Amino acid sequence: MKRWKRDMILSVAILVSVFAATVYSILLKSPRIKIFLARPDTYMGLWLAILALLAVLLLIRAQKARKTDETILPKIWDNIGIFTVVVLFLYLLLIDILGFFLNSFLMLWILVDTYSLKICDKPTTKGKVLILIKSGVFSLVTSYATTKLFTEVLSAKLPIFSLF
Repeated sequence: MKRWKRDMILSVAILVSVFAATVYSILLKSPRIKIFLARPDTYMGLWLAILALLAVLLLIRAQKARKTDETILPKIWDNIGIFTVVVLFLYLLLIDILGFFLNSFLMLWILVDTYSLKICDKPTTKGKVLILIKSGVFSLVTSYATTKLFTEVLSAKLPIFSLF
């Protein structure tokens, strides 16, 4: 995809998002809060205005570069990128069912193993098993440390595994 096309698509998407967020911010107005700077919609509106201005500037730049810029950008979404998004979506979907520790462990194990296998150049069967074990140990230690950090240091209540 050419750079100017990507910039154009991105700026239009940002403007649509700004419009939707502006409609949402109108719903945030609280009649009880009389001070303008204390209202929740004030700062959201300010940031949305800045974002809209930047999107318009990007759109203008894309229009100017339309005839001269022939830069071809590499593809952003490949198979592993889509796989990562699907795994993260499933992580968020299953966290209440599987609990934080088990869900985090499985998600990390799958992603670390997948990326490790992608980095290795044609690993042998023994190499694949070694990568599987290393990624499993890494995921177990990382999930355990993260769970302990959140529950004991930060006193957060995390979702736990339950059959019922």
